[in-house]
Amino acid sequence: MESDGDSATDREDSLTRVPAKRKRYKQKFREEWLLNKEYSDWLRKDNRDLSKAVCNVCNTSFSAEISVIKRHKEGTKHVNNLKRCSASTSKKQQSIVSVFKSMPTNEKQLVKTSEIKLAAFVAEHKVSHNVMNHLADLLPKLFPDSQIAKDIRLKRTKVQAVINNCIGETEKENLISDLKSQMFSILIDESTDIAVVKTVAVVVRYFDPMIGKVITRFWNLIQLFDEKTTDHVANAEKLFNTVIGSFQKYEIPTENIIGFGSDGCNTMMGCNNSVSSRFRQRCPGIIVIKCICHSLHLCASDACKELPLNCEKMARNIYNYFKSSSKRQSELKEFQYFAEADVHKILRPAQTRWLSLNAVVQRILEQWDVLRLYFNSKWLEESECHDIHACLNDPIIKAYYYFLAWMLPKFTTLNSCFQSESILITKLHGKMTAFYKELLLLVLHRNYVNSAPIETIDPMTEINHKDLKDIYLGLGVQKELDSVENEERKLTLRKMCKNFIIRACVGLRKRYCFNDKIMTEIAKFDLEKVISDDREESVSSLFPLLPRIAPTSIQHQQELDDEWRKLPLYYKDLDLSQPPDVFWHQDRDSNLSVPARWEDRNLRNYLNKHDVEKASRWIGGIYDYSARAWKWGGELRQMHYQSFSKMKKLAPEELKWNCIAMMPELLYRWAPRSCVEARQYICQTKLRKVPKSKLKDLRRRWQRMGKINEITAPSVSREVNDPMSNDVTSNPILNPKSFDLRPSPLRVGPKGHERRPNPIRNNPKLYNLRPNELRKRSRPNAHRRLTRPFPGYKWNRHDPEASFRYNAELLRSGRTGLSPQQIKGHLARLQHLRDKQILRRKRLRDREDWLVNDARPALTHTHVRTYTVDNNISALHPKTIVEEFDMIPPPPPMALPRPARGAG
Repeated sequence: MESDGDSATDREDSLTRVPAKRKRYKQKFREEWLLNKEYSDWLRKDNRDLSKAVCNVCNTSFSAEISVIKRHKEGTKHVNNLKRCSASTSKKQQSIVSVFKSMPTNEKQLVKTSEIKLAAFVAEHKVSHNVMNHLADLLPKLFPDSQIAKDIRLKRTKVQAVINNCIGETEKENLISDLKSQMFSILIDESTDIAVVKTVAVVVRYFDPMIGKVITRFWNLIQLFDEKTTDHVANAEKLFNTVIGSFQKYEIPTENIIGFGSDGCNTMMGCNNSVSSRFRQRCPGIIVIKCICHSLHLCASDACKELPLNCEKMARNIYNYFKSSSKRQSELKEFQYFAEADVHKILRPAQTRWLSLNAVVQRILEQWDVLRLYFNSKWLEESECHDIHACLNDPIIKAYYYFLAWMLPKFTTLNSCFQSESILITKLHGKMTAFYKELLLLVLHRNYVNSAPIETIDPMTEINHKDLKDIYLGLGVQKELDSVENEERKLTLRKMCKNFIIRACVGLRKRYCFNDKIMTEIAKFDLEKVISDDREESVSSLFPLLPRIAPTSIQHQQELDDEWRKLPLYYKDLDLSQPPDVFWHQDRDSNLSVPARWEDRNLRNYLNKHDVEKASRWIGGIYDYSARAWKWGGELRQMHYQSFSKMKKLAPEELKWNCIAMMPELLYRWAPRSCVEARQYICQTKLRKVPKSKLKDLRRRWQRMGKINEITAPSVSREVNDPMSNDVTSNPILNPKSFDLRPSPLRVGPKGHERRPNPIRNNPKLYNLRPNELRKRSRPNAHRRLTRPFPGYKWNRHDPEASFRYNAELLRSGRTGLSPQQIKGHLARLQHLRDKQILRRKRLRDREDWLVNDARPALTHTHVRTYTVDNNISALHPKTIVEEFDMIPPPPPMALPRPARGAG
């Protein structure tokens, strides 16, 4: 009895144990072998495979193992070749080393790469070129064991040459190539450097599809006047011709220019004779935008002119009093310690940048008590302190400073926002409108501002102004005014603060067009408005406003409009925190995976595999309520599948806003679910067809996405002219589509130890076979790992009933370690497999002529590789997926005459 129990236990262990395979170590080529005189004259490493070595004399490659190298050295072929080479080289007075030793091209290339990277580092971080005179000599001492560091020859002159002629030219060529194929905007600004040379800086901004973002690149720094120029006038015509000529020089089409931006001076933004007017004439439909930051600065500068001059004068006098005297600064620091205030220096007001007054005002208010104590002790001794002392002890002046400390941050905050490098064009109109209304509500009645269109509001109309006592000027101003008894001075302060606000509103209205139709329409694409309930139903109103960008055909316009209309159905699955350019690009060229007609069974078999995580793989479409039909979410083509008839019947009203999905709890049968419910789908997108020369670049581009959740599909055979294949009427070679997503068996073991193919099994037969039989006989005979659904699984297709009983008993015994749900799923699949094979055997028995070899069209193998991003998405919102197809047409089979039936 014990022996029976032990044998049963051994059988169980043999079912569950997998024999471990020993991994064979591959020896790599060692550079120390070249130091040996026995090998240095004829041995070198194989640059294509580091685990192999090459004999220069015999021109053969072999494994990089010392035993193999010694065996080759002692071989008859190598000895004879070595003698022959020695005899020929002795006549020409050349050594064998000079004949066969290859140049160290790899080391030279590495040295060049190192020099280019060092030069790029110097250019990126603005390091002085003179540093390289010392760094080049320092590198060999820092890395004495590096031959590359010893060979680097990079000093000041060469660094400048590499940056200008190598890095700069390469980047310029890449930028020219991008601008020839992408639409772009131009941003220019003229300035005068310290050498009194007038230049124009040109910057381009365009969308880079390789990285999926809008990027800004420096184009050129053009010098307006040189020694050869006789015209020394920098008018609008010359600026325009200079900028356009820089693009025409490299044959960049002006049709790609869609936008122009600059400051608001008359030379740039005048109505009739300016650079912008010439761009509008040369490029009809171009979008022209003034620099918002420059406009806000001018608005603040004009508004500050309404305040008393003593405010700015006091700030400048305080800075000038301390700036050149270390003694005064030390005395001020003692007062700061005494008053327990922060030890900070007095800031300098800028001469032209009025928005810098914000930091100056904040610092003076912070040190107000300290400064008042300091100048109280100095004003009797020094005459230059009289004005400062009087202002610091005047509560009205302090009230003005409180007003500036409350008002200027509104400008600086908005200015800093638009100085960001991120894309803010969708927020431009909304932020400017909100800021303008905020200023209007300070001096105008709320009912008037909210009821009238914003472009018709005139802040100068006094009939809609509030009373001076009702105007809100900030808590700091109110606090200081409570301590002032002179009502006339209070009234004067309120009038000046009111004029400040009105002057700022007039400047905003003058420099920004609040009824701009283009900015109003672009604001619809703000991510906050995209998900709002009052969003527009269509974006068709944007097409006539952007003739240089909008598609010309009605079909492409309809596709864009459909994408916009479907967006609310899946916005819950989107990442709204991304920048607009990244958000709108994240699903570019993506589509839902559509298996071939009546091939949902293959997909279900894949999803039911034990190694596929449950509830993590889905596929589906949407219910079209108007057509009363299920359609694919990506292309809105009607869905036709076998198991639709087994789905629960529901009314069209119940299926509205529903998607179809393969549910794991139903063994991946089709079932309706809500569209806004988060699901995870298998999606795929075909690569576009490209010439053979561009194939490598295209694959390199897609490899940047990373191999995330890679699904390797096997080679599947398909009939070429079958109209039912892929649910398309075109040839599958021209329009391939994968439906078999089962992972192919992986090859194990070293590459050099594969079994040789079976010539009988793998050679094509001399007669035509059915597709299924040909696929079976063309399977590779290499040694491969057999993937079983569960431990102990065995199946004999010649006896499906006995195989089902054996596997069912094994599953119910609990020895497989599977969960009840997994056991239930395996039993259902085994039962389906048994019934399928029994019916097939019965069908073949009943049919007598099933072995007749009918003529079949040629087959094409499709190698598919699919990448998918594991993320929660909805039926209408697939992620960016890649599916690569390599169509390999086999040689046409030879058709032999079919023997007559009954012939002996």
